[in-house]
Amino acid sequence: MAFTNLNVSLADMPESATVARHGVDSRHAIINTVVSLLFWVVVLVVLTVIGFVKSIPYPQFPILVAAVIVAGIVVTGHAYAAARARGYGVREHDLTYYSGVFWRQQSVQPLARVQHVEVNRGPIEKRAGLASVKMFSAGSGSATFTIPGLPLAVAEDLREHALAHKVGM
Repeated sequence: MAFTNLNVSLADMPESATVARHGVDSRHAIINTVVSLLFWVVVLVVLTVIGFVKSIPYPQFPILVAAVIVAGIVVTGHAYAAARARGYGVREHDLTYYSGVFWRQQSVQPLARVQHVEVNRGPIEKRAGLASVKMFSAGSGSATFTIPGLPLAVAEDLREHALAHKVGM
């Protein structure tokens, strides 16, 4: 059998814009925001305790506290925006994952190359009724991508869709 590699016209290629994009659950953004906010509150409390114990001089201490507050607001805002920017698309032969606030990223996983799929639920996700789906590609030791913040039923449906495609081949 001879190897062939035919040219493909750009007009004949499927467009990624035609993929119906689904956002992750809004509770995921709230959870990310709350976790980030709690982290920065703990940092601020520790900084305040250290400031009083070590007696940090007046001009430096308020500047340091203000810098931590500004950093916390920026990082927490980014955590919220990043969670809202996540999404996924499902087609017959592949799954697409979208992410990124400033630098948009799109990862496509052909279902024919799926090695296995995991549905994970941490304690916070379990309490919120959410789950994450991890797609593992054949030939790689790590996950191709993880779609966080999905309702449990949707996560299980995505897993079944990927595995049914694998069995049907």
